Amino acid sequence: MNEKDKADGEFSRIRSNGRRKLSKKEIRKARKHLRIPALHPVLRHIKEFLSLLHSVFFDGYKVSVEIITTIIAAILYLIWIMDVIPDFTPIIGYMDDVAVILTAARLCANELESFRKWKDKND
Repeated sequence: MNEKDKADGEFSRIRSNGRRKLSKKEIRKARKHLRIPALHPVLRHIKEFLSLLHSVFFDGYKVSVEIITTIIAAILYLIWIMDVIPDFTPIIGYMDDVAVILTAARLCANELESFRKWKDKND
């Protein structure tokens, strides 16, 4: 299955869960980013961060306040347009966002490993 098919599957899953429908422009933009292999680890970390937060708030997974704060701060930094290097700056605009996500993943590495084991055990 290629990246386009994976993206289409993810978008249809999002739609089927009753969430906001994505515009065609948003879908094209997401597909464009999925074609950049260097971003795959970053996207995987973001997905794992969101899964961990969901488990903390809804499934009873226990984690320290520092880990929650680190993850939420990294995600907020990612979505906020005006950061150290503004996102509208060509090419380098997202480099600081990538660095923040990778740093947060490195800081939370032990907890993320524990979360993966917990999730495998509880699935």
